[in-house]
Amino acid sequence: MSLKKQLAVIKYLLALNSTAKCGSINTAAAKNGIKPSNLSRLISEFEDIIGGKLLNRTPKGVIPTALGTKVCALAEQIEHELEKADIQEDKDLQIIKIYVSAELEFNNFENFFADFNNAIIVLTSCRNQADIIISGQPPKEKSNFVEITLSGELRRKIWFQSKTEKELPLKIIDFIIAKLLPAHN
Repeated sequence: MSLKKQLAVIKYLLALNSTAKCGSINTAAAKNGIKPSNLSRLISEFEDIIGGKLLNRTPKGVIPTALGTKVCALAEQIEHELEKADIQEDKDLQIIKIYVSAELEFNNFENFFADFNNAIIVLTSCRNQADIIISGQPPKEKSNFVEITLSGELRRKIWFQSKTEKELPLKIIDFIIAKLLPAHN
């Protein structure tokens, strides 16, 4: 079976399971942001593919048939695995926002963090929303910060401030320092 057909089957399974859980095509369609007619069509197409009726439509909603119940059990397993993957992805990859003050140049930002795989790192223009602040001036507020001095042609102090005590921003600061110091020795 081609990838395109496999993806279509997953789409059908998830549409069926959502409808069975909601007990209504209209409710499932509203929950998933699609038109009820489109959801009904998906289920009808899936019934044609399967070769049997999956839902009994009643005036009060839908009820899975015996075949529909078996197919929904498979869909439940797929949904469970997708949720686990989503939770794992969220746990593994956090978004860390970095603010770099205007007096510092931060060239080639995307390539700078290419070797850091533990987070999605984005530059932010809003100091208050940043997890990490990199500045050429010492922090005004009392907080934890790291000061380094770059040597070489341009001798300069840079301050790194983490707005949180979480481990990941501190690892990112260590990563930045390790990349900056060898480059300026």
